[in-house]
Amino acid sequence: MGKLTYAKIKSLDKGKYHDGQRLYLVLYRKGAGKWTVRYRTYGRSREMGLGPYPAVSLAEARQKLLEVTILLTKKIDPIEYRNEKVIKKQITEQRKFSTVAATYIEEKKAGWRNTKHAQQWENTLKKYAYPILDSKPLYDINTHDILKVLNPIWKQRNETAKRVQQRIANIFTYAIGLDWYEGKNPAHWKEKLSNMLAHPKHVQNVTHHPSLPYEETPKFYKSLIKLNTITSYALRFTILTAARTSEVIGARFDEVNFEKSFWCIPQERMKTGLEHKVPLSKEAITIVNYLRRKHNYEFLFVAQCSNKPISNNAMRNLIRKNFRHIDITVHGFRSSFREWAEEYGSFQHNAIEYCLAHQTLTPVQRSYMRSDLFDQGKEIMNNWSKFILKK
Repeated sequence: MGKLTYAKIKSLDKGKYHDGQRLYLVLYRKGAGKWTVRYRTYGRSREMGLGPYPAVSLAEARQKLLEVTILLTKKIDPIEYRNEKVIKKQITEQRKFSTVAATYIEEKKAGWRNTKHAQQWENTLKKYAYPILDSKPLYDINTHDILKVLNPIWKQRNETAKRVQQRIANIFTYAIGLDWYEGKNPAHWKEKLSNMLAHPKHVQNVTHHPSLPYEETPKFYKSLIKLNTITSYALRFTILTAARTSEVIGARFDEVNFEKSFWCIPQERMKTGLEHKVPLSKEAITIVNYLRRKHNYEFLFVAQCSNKPISNNAMRNLIRKNFRHIDITVHGFRSSFREWAEEYGSFQHNAIEYCLAHQTLTPVQRSYMRSDLFDQGKEIMNNWSKFILKK
């Protein structure tokens, strides 16, 4: 039992009074003062305040004393412990979502397939998330704040909104792992947002790339042959392989197997993250052989006789300059190929998807699919080439 009581304290004048153990009441005047605790650690005496009196009652002061005693038994200096808590609280209150996001991106970007991916993360978060989420400390952000970010763009730009949601969720998972955020992930789709936002499949508005009807592709290709530039050869190769622009401009001679007539695109350049073998028709091989005779650089489609590939916009600019009357894009030729394959031939759906390097099977289904559909893909690409070159 302590020496002090509520009644006794009310009668005390200015002075310092011992309650017992290490607890003291220091009165500046009658009825007003502070509680302190005195202790000895590492060979020195220290005194720490426990709060003002009467805001902190006698019972509360004794409870605080108990907490100090527990720290001392663990050989922890209570003052240093409290200072660390204050500093940690200050850091926590100052930690913003954008700071954590920048740290996350910096640590993760080394494992991403291309540098543009990191830039896309930074751009979308800076545009949509930072203005709202940085208005308060990270620890105080909740699901309502996430909805403020997503609601304005969820229906109009759902593909972008979904990416933003996934990126925010990843960053909060990272913060939770580092004990920078307590509680459940406020941006988690299944646990938090699925009941508050319409499912993406119900609101997605797919924007198709303008494409050339496949019936008109042979005529376009015939006009393209007349241009005879590195970029025109790149576009011809793109049409023949139904590949993506980024895959074509990064194509290297050592990726082409001339004996078996295929082009092996490494996983780091593939959108799916999986290595892909593209069957090459006779026309496609002819283009590669011509380029091999024309220059000795590493890439097939080089810019101005240098060992650098043509730009990402080179083929698009060629179309704009030479085919102004046609509303098409480079990527649109993949749609032309697909429409031809679906309507013109009697090819298996999965084989067509293989040619486009689409991943349609689940991991379980892929484990049972022993064939990579290369032989069927080779037949499709050879028939596509014959269709394009028909008189």
